[in-house]
Amino acid sequence: MIDQYQERLVAAIQYFAAHDKYPTKTKMFKLLFCLDKEHYRQTGLTVTNLDYFAWKHGPFPKKIWFEIKDGQLPIT
Repeated sequence: MIDQYQERLVAAIQYFAAHDKYPTKTKMFKLLFCLDKEHYRQTGLTVTNLDYFAWKHGPFPKKIWFEIKDGQLPIT
């Protein structure tokens, strides 16, 4: 069963991918972080409920990173 956070995550990724000419993993991670950061600033809650970690090229959600790395998500 997909919970509300997963639905929101999928919707955000679909939105960003549709409105960006060259969506990459790094750019997607940064956009998701900005979305969560701004929503948290306004409401005290995140949209996706992801935990972000510092990375050389910016913030990244550890959960999604390992799902992509293990081949569980079809993102290249």
